[in-house]
Amino acid sequence: MRGLTTVDAVSKATKAGAGCHTCHPDIDAILARCARGNYRVHITREEYETSHRLAGTPMPGAEELAKNPPAPVRVIDVKMKVAPDGFVYPDSSPVAQRVLEKAAAKPVVPRKPWPEMNASERLARIEEALEHDLRPAIHADGGDIKLVRLDDNRVFVTLHGHCQSCHSALSTLKFGVEKHLRDSIWPELEVEEIVQGY
Repeated sequence: MRGLTTVDAVSKATKAGAGCHTCHPDIDAILARCARGNYRVHITREEYETSHRLAGTPMPGAEELAKNPPAPVRVIDVKMKVAPDGFVYPDSSPVAQRVLEKAAAKPVVPRKPWPEMNASERLARIEEALEHDLRPAIHADGGDIKLVRLDDNRVFVTLHGHCQSCHSALSTLKFGVEKHLRDSIWPELEVEEIVQGY
């Protein structure tokens, strides 16, 4: 564990838990387990498959799977809240507080339906969702997202800061940004990254 003994130390060293803080209970549990000298953790087959699909990690053989310890019984007593951005935060998360304050300050404006908007109105609507709903959490993780263009229902963006080198960037785009834009603006939107330099 490189001498890391607190959630803050893990966040500074790895950026894990530096944004929404949702994983803080998990990091606490890992640190407590490692402090007892128990360094192994159960890894599900689905987690292996996801890691293989997203990062190219080789799948384990039957021997390694047999050594995998049984799944622990997890009991986490943390109060959570769903913010207007659709993400779930622990009650104590400072990011959740900022998101809720920003949402409360945002004026409620009647909107045209997506099919009735012209191109500039659509771009403005997407930029508004990025600015008010998504960037606070992305900025808290040391990253940023910029809208480049809209082609039909395809939203092209570039990622900056920590997001450029983050192994979870694709998941953030698809399960965070794209899901939010589909839920809040238009269900057929697709988000794609333009990799800088190409």
